[in-house]
Amino acid sequence: FIMPFFLGCLCVFSFQPFNFTIINFFIFPCLFFILCNVNKRSKNKYRKKPHLINLFFVGYFFGIGFYLTGTYWISNSLQFDQSLKNLIPLTTILIPLLLGLFNGLGTLVCGKYLQNDLKSIFLFCALISIIDYLRAKILTGFPWNLWAYSWSWFYEFIQILNPIGLFAFNLTTITLFCAPSIFFIKKLKFKNLILIFFSIIFFGNYLYGNYILNDNKIKIQKELKQNK
Repeated sequence: FIMPFFLGCLCVFSFQPFNFTIINFFIFPCLFFILCNVNKRSKNKYRKKPHLINLFFVGYFFGIGFYLTGTYWISNSLQFDQSLKNLIPLTTILIPLLLGLFNGLGTLVCGKYLQNDLKSIFLFCALISIIDYLRAKILTGFPWNLWAYSWSWFYEFIQILNPIGLFAFNLTTITLFCAPSIFFIKKLKFKNLILIFFSIIFFGNYLYGNYILNDNKIKIQKELKQNK
């Protein structure tokens, strides 16, 4: 479980202020194949470790690493008041332990169905997206650290948020991050066509966002001229 925890910790570099989004194209395929491997090996009749517990803890330790590094700002915000400083150790440890349960439940639900194939990739992406949605809604929610936020620096890419919404964009983002997994799926037909399809989504979204930004600039310039 050390590797999922380490991968979760690395995710912080894809968000502000680092904006190293490309790292997620490595992290998500690694997490997917770890789950596939654990699922395959844990069901071996010669292994006595509980199958579902293994799948749960892979996601749980990934979540702990993710929130441990991704929510450190909460403890920093408590330093301005002396009476709140005692809460810093509590928030630093308790929040990752609690929020990591969402990831653990997600891998518990989908992990037993994951294999080294295309449909498993889509199942994995869908479950991660649903878990993010539930985390953002349950008990007033914790809407921070959605994967869609890792594109916040890429203005052309996030213009699609207006027509499709945050959570649909979050699902699209997770699916794109998992796309490199296709390279390592054996006996997959039309692999090149599938990769081209993902590339079209990526660059098509960029072109759409670029068009929207340029169109808005033209509208602003027209309004400024009219006001003069």
